[in-house]
Amino acid sequence: MVNYDAHYALRICREKSIAEACVQLSCLLGLWETAVDLALLVSLDLAKQTASQTPDDTELGKKLWLKIGSCSLSVQLTKISYLTCSSSCGGGKRRRAASDGVHAAV
Repeated sequence: MVNYDAHYALRICREKSIAEACVQLSCLLGLWETAVDLALLVSLDLAKQTASQTPDDTELGKKLWLKIGSCSLSVQLTKISYLTCSSSCGGGKRRRAASDGVHAAV
């Protein structure tokens, strides 16, 4: 049993940007999709933990785990494309040296 107004607590936590508390309160209120969305902003592990706490509703569970997988995949693809671009662009080393005022001897 909860001895406080969870809706009011959630509103205050949102105003104060306390994401992990928002996740826990959303779970308490049964707002599972919102909880997973907020958890994904904090960490992938928190999102997995949140999704594993859902009631035995298979459709809801599938939806949440697909959301987590999709987010995880997009993060990995972003990292790969960044690394590919960085290596093909030379990592920006030449530009930094020129901007530091390093001049070649003439």
